[in-house]
Amino acid sequence: MEQEKMASGQLHAAVWAAVLAPGVSVLPGLCAGRAGAGGWLAPLIALSVLVPAGRVLAGLSRAGLARRFLDLLGGVWGRVLTIIYIMWALLLGSARLRMSGQRIIFAGRQETGLWFFLVVLAVTAGWLALGKVGVFLRTGAVFSGVLTPALAVVILLTAAQVKKENLFPLWIEDVPGILWGSVFALGVLCYGVYGAFLDNGDGVGRTGKVVGGCVLLAALLASVLGNMGAELSQRLADPFLTLGKYVGVEGAFQRVESLVAALWVLGDLALLGLLLSACRCMAAVVVPGWNGKWVVLGGAAALLLGSGVLFRDAVLARRFEYELAPLGNLALGVGVPVLLLLLDRKKNNGISCACGDEKKQM
Repeated sequence: MEQEKMASGQLHAAVWAAVLAPGVSVLPGLCAGRAGAGGWLAPLIALSVLVPAGRVLAGLSRAGLARRFLDLLGGVWGRVLTIIYIMWALLLGSARLRMSGQRIIFAGRQETGLWFFLVVLAVTAGWLALGKVGVFLRTGAVFSGVLTPALAVVILLTAAQVKKENLFPLWIEDVPGILWGSVFALGVLCYGVYGAFLDNGDGVGRTGKVVGGCVLLAALLASVLGNMGAELSQRLADPFLTLGKYVGVEGAFQRVESLVAALWVLGDLALLGLLLSACRCMAAVVVPGWNGKWVVLGGAAALLLGSGVLFRDAVLARRFEYELAPLGNLALGVGVPVLLLLLDRKKNNGISCACGDEKKQM
């Protein structure tokens, strides 16, 4: 029992480190553009759906979500749905890999070397996913232990520069925009659905941890919006990276910015490693007996190809992460699990009714 709790905690920590990657780079600009000054409330409102969705996933993914697809939908349609999740994971990973490379170049003030960084990131992510799932989870938990305090420190050091007029007042007219922003915030947080494809998916739905994470992201958004305002935040390529300017270390802007960029490579690696590990588990269900290492290597190559060809322009990758990725994540992270839960209950009710009829006949 103690080992199960430990594995569950490591899964949640690894998923949290993975979600932090798009959380800190996408949410500030996205929520500023959709919700304005009230964008910092979006992660908190998203909790009303995220918490029950996490419980649904925890219930469906006791032995891996892909196996549950086959149980509920049958061999053919279960495999089709699993392949859709695999293709979407590779698309998400390609865009994130491109944006991660772009962040490194931006922080380092250099215009060349993009392909070098893309190759290094793809190879490292593939290496993380090549071993056993437990090894990746422990590594992801270490990344989480580094990133979470670092994020908290950035928020605390920039809190003194927050301007209240950038956050308040909020009016009733702002409510539709804030709600719309919370929909997209929920979509960003649904990157974590891929944790449910790993064995022992219990940790995905830990309510206390999910609430704490959303509160931390809300504090981050309040710091970004409070320091720079909604209008500037939505125009910046990476508001969180620019937030390093407000840390308050005089004459050390470039060093702070570079340190933040270097730290958040860990979050990108956690997300890429999670996506590749999930693809490995899903591929084992689609085609039993496939060599998982070749799946990971092929997936890493697909990420590299997608980031350099499909998302060769960083603007395309940014638009994808801001507009299409949250909506696709909502469909696969909330919509599909809810439909599967309803199907599962319908089947269980049918079995119960059949058993009841047999008892009456006896």
